[in-house]
Amino acid sequence: MYITAKIVHNKIVKITKGGIRMTPKELLYIEDALSQLKFMKEKCDMAKTEVTDANLQKLIDKVGKKNQKMFDTIYALVATAAKGGA
Repeated sequence: MYITAKIVHNKIVKITKGGIRMTPKELLYIEDALSQLKFMKEKCDMAKTEVTDANLQKLIDKVGKKNQKMFDTIYALVATAAKGGA
């Protein structure tokens, strides 16, 4: 059985018409991936303020930005597909 996906308040939810077709398990995988990326970005932001070494701060900032970019990319793909764009 397939369901369709829609994003509401940063959560992927089920709808009955339009959008992309995904199993409930697939939706959970995407939500989990987004949650992990968001968590890692938050941890990088926190760690960046706690270290004193400038090189380490830059490295942590770079990792945080990569996590944010991955989050934004996945979210945009799902949001576009949920609107019927993909």
